[in-house]
Amino acid sequence: MLPHCGGFMRYSFGLLRIPFRKLNRMHYSIENEPKVAVLNDTDVGGMHFGCNRVMANIKRLSEQYGLRIWSTVPAATPSFSPYMRRAIREADIVMINGEGTLHHGRRRARWLIEAVEYAKSKNKPVALVNALYQQNPELWNPVVRELDIIYARDALSATQLARATGRSVEYMGDLALYDETPSFVDADRNGMLFGDSVHIRTTRRLLATAGHISRHTPAQVMPITRCYPRSGSRRAAVSGLQTIYAYYCHRRVARFGRIVSFSHSQHSYMETLREFSLSVTGRFHALCFALLTGTPFVAVASNSWKMEAIITDAGLRQDRLIGPRMLNPEIILDNDWSYSAEERDAIGRYIEDSRTKARKLFLSLHSLVGSAPACEI
Repeated sequence: MLPHCGGFMRYSFGLLRIPFRKLNRMHYSIENEPKVAVLNDTDVGGMHFGCNRVMANIKRLSEQYGLRIWSTVPAATPSFSPYMRRAIREADIVMINGEGTLHHGRRRARWLIEAVEYAKSKNKPVALVNALYQQNPELWNPVVRELDIIYARDALSATQLARATGRSVEYMGDLALYDETPSFVDADRNGMLFGDSVHIRTTRRLLATAGHISRHTPAQVMPITRCYPRSGSRRAAVSGLQTIYAYYCHRRVARFGRIVSFSHSQHSYMETLREFSLSVTGRFHALCFALLTGTPFVAVASNSWKMEAIITDAGLRQDRLIGPRMLNPEIILDNDWSYSAEERDAIGRYIEDSRTKARKLFLSLHSLVGSAPACEI
């Protein structure tokens, strides 16, 4: 029996993204710390291990550098609401967790642009951090220029943001990479771990490839989420669509039930990843976890340049990225995907550089609204 998640969960074993709106307020006893409103909190219910790790590191670094997370506004918020206006008004600084939201002028990203406009109208400093930025409308450029701090999460995004703002933009690796040293231990690794994708067709290809390979080689499918959603809406129309979608997912996944499993925690997922000699995934954060665990990988292209960007920035061989239509058992089985010595060194440098820049970022955030904390870069 495959696990379900009830409620309005936006992550899935496929495509459906369900709107989710709330305001989390976190109260602390230290009154003199600057208050931060975090917009685009992608950790909805702790379901997606990568997003959970990003938000945990944002909170950890904020605390380390004397910033108080006052409120968070979840990702996939359908419109710029009064709740967000209140969060911005009450904060000393607004932090936008960009992640993979800002690309191709997506409707789901427009509320963040409106949030910047509103925050600047209230004279609030605004920082865009950990952001992919790809092929967005020029109409956004005047708003993006108003940002006080910008840190992209890849070089390509930094270049586009520099063009949009007319100033130099720094970049670093995703914040999921912050707090762990990669370990390259090849002993006792065996088999292949397949993941899923934001695209249902790519997920089907991954499942089919894993199913074929599992006849001859140890192979398992494990998404980077705890489960996939089922209906939780009280609105009949939406509830009906969710029910149909969950049934569709179950039918698709159940065909491969003997090799599909879900992990109950981020730690468990990473420990499982360390047992395999190869990860094949269409998820950006699964690729990040492969770097952290020293697991060789094959990445399947996604809905933006995020996969190719991290491969390039980390200094890895370009053939690790394949298109969905190229995915088949032969390309996986007929190539040696193990890391070279040069790649291992490059991964170590990339992660350490990302950590250094993350500390520099949060020191800069604090300097916007208060005196420098007692932390060393």
